[in-house]
Amino acid sequence: MRLSINNNACITACLLFFLVQTNVSNAGNVKPFWTEKSSYIEGANLYVVGVASNVTSIEDGRKQAFENGKSEIMNFTQISNLAGLVINTQMTYEEKTGNNYIVYRLMYVDYEGINSLKKKNLEQTRRNYYRYQQKQEQEIIFKKNALSQLSRNKEELAQLDKEYYKIAIQYQNASDKALRYVKVGMSRGEVESLLGIPGSTQKHYYDYVYDLKYGNYWVIFDSADTVDCLSTTTSCVKGTCNNHNTKCIRGTDISYYNKMLDLE
Repeated sequence: MRLSINNNACITACLLFFLVQTNVSNAGNVKPFWTEKSSYIEGANLYVVGVASNVTSIEDGRKQAFENGKSEIMNFTQISNLAGLVINTQMTYEEKTGNNYIVYRLMYVDYEGINSLKKKNLEQTRRNYYRYQQKQEQEIIFKKNALSQLSRNKEELAQLDKEYYKIAIQYQNASDKALRYVKVGMSRGEVESLLGIPGSTQKHYYDYVYDLKYGNYWVIFDSADTVDCLSTTTSCVKGTCNNHNTKCIRGTDISYYNKMLDLE
């Protein structure tokens, strides 16, 4: 009877040892609870889990999981730039699937650090907005000044055009009147009374006779100070003349010798 009791005790002890070993072995294969989460807050920290699936090496998986964890932080905090934020890794967990791995990386950041970064980014955004606003105001002022200058230029050009056409008309009128009224033998006083003040003058005959210009034409005077011809150049030319010798041409120069009669 004593032997039977001892045997039963031994069998029971063996069974208990086997169960304990089995539970311990299974416990080593259980995934940590945090691998089922994407993010959570505990105490003063924000925890996030970065996951890298189907990677060929654990090292590559850890790097990829870190980048994915940063994305989780940005999604949770709505911060697009994490520069300056200290990101810590608490632990990793790797799971082999065939020839590849799934890597989990538990990361955390101090929530005060997040708030500080948010304030910093907000201040930077405000500064950027202020600079952008200043730039816009400067562009508006520049464009207003440019438009104002263009308007003034347009007015000045219109005025210059007006003056130009006025002078051009006066110039043409002076040419037409000279061709119509100037006759050979006219005195200087007669010419000036008909045509007015000349546009310019030139002297010849040792500077005691000077010619008058009206529009395109020079009124050339002889030594007696009477009209010798009306010419497009500064002297009377003789070349190919018409039948009455009232119009002579030499090259591009033309001289008119209109008599004291009506023009042809």
